[in-house]
Amino acid sequence: MLQLDQISLHFGDRILFDDVSLNLSNKYRYIIVGANGSGKSSFLTLLAGERTPTLGEIHRPKSAIMGWMRQDHHKYDHLSLVEVVIKGREPLWEAMQAKKALLDSPEWGDAETERLSKIEERVACLDGYRAEADAESLLIGLGIEVQKFKDPLKQLSGGWKMRVLLAQLLFTHPDILLLDEPTNYLDIKSIAWLESYLTQSFHGLLLVVSHDERFLQNVGTCVLDVDYGQIQNYPGSYKQFLLKKHEIAEQKAKEYAQVEAKAKHIRRFIERFKNKPSKARQAMSREKMLEKMKWPELGRSSRKHPSFSFKSERPSGQIPLKATNLCKIYDPDILIGPLTLEVIRGDRVAFIGANGGGKTTLVHMLIQQLTPDDGTVKIGHNVKMAIFYQEHKHLFQKNETVLQWLEDQIPALAEEKRRQILGAMLFRPEDINKKITMLSGGEMARLLLAKIMLIKANVLVLDEPTNHLDLESKEALADALRQFAGTILFVSHDRDFIDRVATRKISVHRDEIAEIS
Repeated sequence: MLQLDQISLHFGDRILFDDVSLNLSNKYRYIIVGANGSGKSSFLTLLAGERTPTLGEIHRPKSAIMGWMRQDHHKYDHLSLVEVVIKGREPLWEAMQAKKALLDSPEWGDAETERLSKIEERVACLDGYRAEADAESLLIGLGIEVQKFKDPLKQLSGGWKMRVLLAQLLFTHPDILLLDEPTNYLDIKSIAWLESYLTQSFHGLLLVVSHDERFLQNVGTCVLDVDYGQIQNYPGSYKQFLLKKHEIAEQKAKEYAQVEAKAKHIRRFIERFKNKPSKARQAMSREKMLEKMKWPELGRSSRKHPSFSFKSERPSGQIPLKATNLCKIYDPDILIGPLTLEVIRGDRVAFIGANGGGKTTLVHMLIQQLTPDDGTVKIGHNVKMAIFYQEHKHLFQKNETVLQWLEDQIPALAEEKRRQILGAMLFRPEDINKKITMLSGGEMARLLLAKIMLIKANVLVLDEPTNHLDLESKEALADALRQFAGTILFVSHDRDFIDRVATRKISVHRDEIAEIS
C-alpha cells in the first residue's frame, strides 16, 4: 500500500537515514522503534506527505484515506466532543450540517422537500445514522465521561483534547493510519482499549511510534528499526525483534573478533619474518593479504543509555511516611480518598488507575504540597524528598542554557561535576549551551532527573517520569530505581515500568482505593 524507493532524509550535514526501500502492506501492523532523535517522527511526516524526502520517492494509492493526527485542536474549540469526532469525516459532516440548516429554514416547499430527500440519502450512504453512536463509543473507549460529550472541546485540558482528536482520527476509518506516541495521554484502561481496537477493529495499514513496550508487543506484527542510518524491517513481534537484533549484533561482533584475531596473527608473522631473507617473500605476501582483508561493518548505533544513579546522603527513618484517613473533597460529587497508608523504608509504591481518578492529588497530599480536607500525614525522621513533576515545563522558562540551569538548581556543584552529570544524561558538549526553552520533552525529563540525582534524597516522588523517555532511557531509569536503597512513590501508566519497579501497587479511583497484589 505504501512503496518507498531509495528515500533519504538529511538535515544539513546530518543524515537521519539513507537509501531506504520498503514495501508496506496493510496485512501488517508496523511499529517504529529507535532512539530519540533517530528520525522516527520525521519518518511518519514523510509518509503523511507533510515533508519531502531529500532523495527518493514515496508512492501512495491515490484513493487511500490517510489518517494523521495534527496538533490543531484549537480550530474545534467551539464544537462539542461528539461533533469534533464526527467532523473527522468531512463529507458526512457537511451533509449533516446542510440537513440541519435546511430543517432550521423558516421557508418550506416542494424544493426543500426534494433537497432534504437527497441529503437524507447522502447521509445514509455515508453511514450517518450510526455516526453519533459510533463517535460516543470511541470517546467512551478512550476514557471520556458520557456527561461531557455535549461540552465544547475548549473546556478540556490539553491531554483530554488529544484523546478527542484520537477518537476523531479513528472515526475517519483511514486506509493508512499513522500514530505518533498515541499512549502518552492515555491511562492503563484506555491503552488496553486502544490495543484491542487496533488489533481487532482496524484493518488498514498501521504505522505507530511508541515508547510503551507492552503496547508495542501487543500491537505490532512487524518492526521498523531506525538505526545505523537505515530503516530495517523485522517481521514478527517486538520481543522477537529484540532477540533477532541481539543475535545479529552478537554475530557481527563475533565475525569482527575472528577477523581481528586473524589480522593480529598475520601482523605477528610479518613483524617476525620481514627482515629474514628466507621469509621475506612470505612476509610480503602476508602484507598484501592484510591489505585485502574484508572487515565486517559494525556501524554505529544511535541507541544510547543514560547513566542514572540515585544515592542518598543518609537513610530516612524506618517509616518515612504515614497517612491516616486522607481525603480531598472537590464538590459534593467528587471525593478522593480516604487513604490510610504506612510506607516502610525501601518501599517502591506505584499509584495506578484511570486519569482523573485522583492519583496525583493523593501523592501531593502525602508529600504535604496539598492540604487535605480530612485526615493526617506524618513525615518520618530524616526524610529528604526529591520530586519529579508531571507538568514540569514551568521549571524551564528562563532564557538560560542547560549548564546555567543546573548551576541555578545546584549552586554548590563544581562546573566539572555539572558537565560530567550532563554527559551521563546524554547531553553532548555542544548541547550544554543549548537554551532550555529549546529542549525536547525527553531532554527536559533527563535534565530534571539529573537534578534529582544530585539532590541525594532518600525519598523520590515521581509523577509520570517516563512520559517522554525513549525505550533505552526508560530501561536505564527502571534499573537505577530498582537499585535505589531509599523509598519511592510514583505515578505511572507504563505497565512494564510499573512491573519492573514497584514493590507495592495502590489502585486509585476517587473514593475506591485499594492495595493490590
